[in-house]
Amino acid sequence: MVLVLQFYFYLCYLISEVCDLFIVMDYKKDSERTPVLGDRASVVDWKRKFIDYCTGKRFWNIFNRTELAPELLTHEELQAVPVASRYAARHDAERKLENFQNRSEEAFATLCKAMEKDSLIYGCAALDTLREQSPRDPAAAYTLVMDMLQPSHVDAQMTVDALISALAMSDGETAPALIQRLAEYVQRLPVANRPNDVTLMKHIKRAMKRNMTIWEKFKYSVETMMGREPPITYAAFCQGMMRKHDEIQEEAAQEAALNTEATQSGHHAANEDESAMYTQGKGGGKGGRHGGRGRGRGRGRTMGRGYEDARIGALYYAQGGKGYDDLDHKRPFYRGGGRQDGGRGYDFDQNYGKGGRGRGGGKGKSGGKGSQQYKPKFEGTCNKCGNYGHKEVDCYAKRSKY
Repeated sequence: MVLVLQFYFYLCYLISEVCDLFIVMDYKKDSERTPVLGDRASVVDWKRKFIDYCTGKRFWNIFNRTELAPELLTHEELQAVPVASRYAARHDAERKLENFQNRSEEAFATLCKAMEKDSLIYGCAALDTLREQSPRDPAAAYTLVMDMLQPSHVDAQMTVDALISALAMSDGETAPALIQRLAEYVQRLPVANRPNDVTLMKHIKRAMKRNMTIWEKFKYSVETMMGREPPITYAAFCQGMMRKHDEIQEEAAQEAALNTEATQSGHHAANEDESAMYTQGKGGGKGGRHGGRGRGRGRGRTMGRGYEDARIGALYYAQGGKGYDDLDHKRPFYRGGGRQDGGRGYDFDQNYGKGGRGRGGGKGKSGGKGSQQYKPKFEGTCNKCGNYGHKEVDCYAKRSKY
């Protein structure tokens, strides 16, 4: 038992060490990951991250040319060094040059890795030329990349023009978001090369027409604003788009509220139907000794006859699985009944539980007036109180004494 416990604790220790090792490796991978430029709209943030990363890797000075490549000692310089130290001096100079070249190669590879998502820069001919040089010049490559990322560069302008031409409104995008996205693209262009107001409105219209579901909602407003004379400004056009967007949002909210109300009304109607299906009346009748339940008038809360028959039939079928053929052993499901069937339940009740006064049965939950005899209402005045409509035996004045 002791050996088993020792092995268990040792295994737990190994698992914890392995987990700590994986955590450290993940942290190192995150900290050593090269910042990659994903979108030219975030050039400023990427440049800040790239400089910090290169500073930690100790080759940022190579990019800005503040650190120059060391040179080997010439023959005259070696002769000036004492004979005993010549080998060490030459070895140190060679080691410094090798270290600088290794860091230069790593800096060049890091810059190319950071540009791998920008196909215009990563695959351009100028960068391919720098790749073929030996030794490679990371400072020249960094200058080329920064120039191509500037808005004034022709490649940057071509990229932005392509983005504006392919501008399309997605399904989940709103009109304000589309206007903001176009503004971000325009800001990346030089001021002299930015489109005018009419061109910007055409870009918005073309982007919306690529999504017909949204275009049908904005069609009338966009064509009305673009057809005005004199033409409106792009700022006024954007304000009109904002107003239309707010109207669409309000209509959607009202429609959702109406749908909710209709759904609730439907559920209420379904509940009412279900209550009406399974209940009849709201109180019990006076009833007799066998059939009466309750004090009020009416038949009481009970199921409709057809639904009750179906329910009891289902219970019979679930109990025996033979249908209605053999009911002699299925009498526990009491349904009521009057004296005319002996109070024997559903399978012997020929009048559906409506017993009459003549054969036993009252006005209770399961009773009725009967089908053979009917006791008429008393016609006359009471001998006790003098009121019309009841006998002295049923007089309330007489009962109050007790």
